[in-house]
Amino acid sequence: MIVDKAINEFMLYCKHEKNLSAKTLKAYGIDLSQFHKFTVEAHTTEISHIDRPLLRDFIARLQSGYKPRTVRRKLAALKSFFTHLECEDIETINPFRKLRLKLQYPTTLPKDISLPEIERLFQYLYRQRALFTGDKPLSCDFKTLTRDIAIIELLFCTGMRVSELADLRLSNVDLLSSFFRVNGKGSRERIVSFGQEATVSAFKEYLSQYSTIIVNTGCLFVNRSGRKLSSESIRAIVRKHASDAGISFRITPHMFRHTTATLLLEQGVDIRYIQALLGHSSIVTTEIYTKINPRQQNRILEQKHPRRLITASMETINRQIP
Repeated sequence: MIVDKAINEFMLYCKHEKNLSAKTLKAYGIDLSQFHKFTVEAHTTEISHIDRPLLRDFIARLQSGYKPRTVRRKLAALKSFFTHLECEDIETINPFRKLRLKLQYPTTLPKDISLPEIERLFQYLYRQRALFTGDKPLSCDFKTLTRDIAIIELLFCTGMRVSELADLRLSNVDLLSSFFRVNGKGSRERIVSFGQEATVSAFKEYLSQYSTIIVNTGCLFVNRSGRKLSSESIRAIVRKHASDAGISFRITPHMFRHTTATLLLEQGVDIRYIQALLGHSSIVTTEIYTKINPRQQNRILEQKHPRRLITASMETINRQIP
């Protein structure tokens, strides 16, 4: 079977049988198209002619042009492709088998925002809102600011991914219990609470301003034309208000996610709760936040470690010794 036909059939299998999300299908399509282009350049059009040396050359090209995480993602798509071919008896020898790969993935700590900077941003937003007077129900600027405050409040309160926030629909909201039903990576659904009083208040005010548009479209966050806000539009909203608030560095929605996780961990929240909140499939992903603040770890150990109990009992014994 020729390579492009095998890729097309695999993509149909992923869509109709594996029911992969649109984002995963898009990523697979990009990664496998890149591999197909490489095979054409190598004059290898038949699946049966793909061997380990060809794969090593492809991996070397990826490593020369992409970051390790991107290389890993592209190879995961390729491995899934060849595993499918093997299971369907299209490819009798999987070239990935016994292929030893040693890819170095540097540990990069996620960027977060300090609490004073977040406070500065919220103070700016609510000061701006306070400037509006009696005409606020008729003001487009007031409505837009109300929406932006709700967005930033929710990003910080819930730690949602920007794509998850953009994809929310009215049917995902339980306002009485203050939670969203969120569709995360891999179409995994989870419940995310937004029960903080300030966040609930900001969200309710937004709903009151945009209720008609939201009901008509079904999308939760919309622009002035009534169309769904894109992830990039939300990034632009965060960027604009952070800059107007005088924050000197670039802030992204994803930084709120990292900040929420870090601050919860510093408050002693169990890491498995944080894992559930963020929608990580593996706790290994969540554990990266334990590496951010060693001072906090030391403080927790000083206060909570059972060695303190032994120390206290020894001090009692020492006082009793003449």
